[in-house]
Amino acid sequence: MRAYNPAGVTDSKILGVVFAALPDAPPVPTKVLDHSSSTYLTVDISDFPQISNGGCEIITFDIQMDDGLGGSFISKVGQINPNLALHYQANSLVKGRTYRFRYRA
Repeated sequence: MRAYNPAGVTDSKILGVVFAALPDAPPVPTKVLDHSSSTYLTVDISDFPQISNGGCEIITFDIQMDDGLGGSFISKVGQINPNLALHYQANSLVKGRTYRFRYRA
């Protein structure tokens, strides 16, 4: 493989590539708690069974949300700083939009 950068050209050989399979869908969907309103909602993933860790310790839950217009998902908690919170409160929602949430462990 030849890589170009401001300092010049470097050559390196690719030793090997590993492709990981996509993970299974989470065993439980996200829930919206009853005390949510038209301007905020609280997402709950507390039903996630800790036994579904695939044999590894869970160090973070990354909870993601779209913009309510079908846009890309954006991490709200857990992507950069480990976070084991099982709830996320989304604020400043726009009435009439459909918001999507997803999470990963």
